[in-house]
Amino acid sequence: MEYPPSGGSGDGAYYWHVPAAAVDVAEPLAITKGENADDRPIVALALGRSQHLDREVPDYAVTRWIVDALERQNLFPVFFAYDYIDKMLDYWKPKGILLPGGNFSMPLEMLAYNPGKAPADLKRYHAYAALLEYAVKNKLPTFGICAGMQVMGCWLGGKMMGVKFAAPQEDILHSSPQASHKITVQAGSLLHETCGTDYKANSFHKACLSPDFINGFRAIARTDDGIIEAIEPEKPWNEFAIGVQWHPERKASADESHPDFKLFEAFARAIRRA
Repeated sequence: MEYPPSGGSGDGAYYWHVPAAAVDVAEPLAITKGENADDRPIVALALGRSQHLDREVPDYAVTRWIVDALERQNLFPVFFAYDYIDKMLDYWKPKGILLPGGNFSMPLEMLAYNPGKAPADLKRYHAYAALLEYAVKNKLPTFGICAGMQVMGCWLGGKMMGVKFAAPQEDILHSSPQASHKITVQAGSLLHETCGTDYKANSFHKACLSPDFINGFRAIARTDDGIIEAIEPEKPWNEFAIGVQWHPERKASADESHPDFKLFEAFARAIRRA
């Protein structure tokens, strides 16, 4: 893996990159940041696709903050490309699954409002679904972040929609590097036990889970305008199975006093118990 010291734009400039040519091979089984010399618990971390400014073709990539947040918990992230999920799972046998955020297509049947145009590429969705299936089968801790939460919710039985349709008054800014807002957490939920009742979360999303299709999961946190900010499966397969709409890796990679650090800490604790 490569970490370029600069490049990109805005707050998301810093990525771990894997050149696409290095991934699109028959046996991509060693896509890691380095060697797991101290035998840390392995976390399967799905990669995204990113067009880095210094490159002519898109790379597979993941934000630096997620890597740092996992490593602060003494976990070992392995980067999963889309075409070789089964081989990678069989080879690495991860103890935890993390589905990061991103911008990618979902199946039409998982959209609350059908745009009538079939998506061109569902590889990333199918990769996330395969990781979820593996997590359930093996009762593994599972952490969905932003789009990862949305996939988890739709995979369980929900649907997606645009934030502008779910919260048409636009009283809260949901998509900006500078945006943050209060979330209210349901008492008795995993999130409540881990992080407390109310706190501010960052916000970088234009899509969300539809409040009209809450099937297979519980909405355990919302903003004041009703946007679903966190979910838990109705039938959890592990003590830690949760999706959050914000990006907790930002604070978890740097601030041990922040509730988001406690969220990654709980993820790591569950992995060690699995």
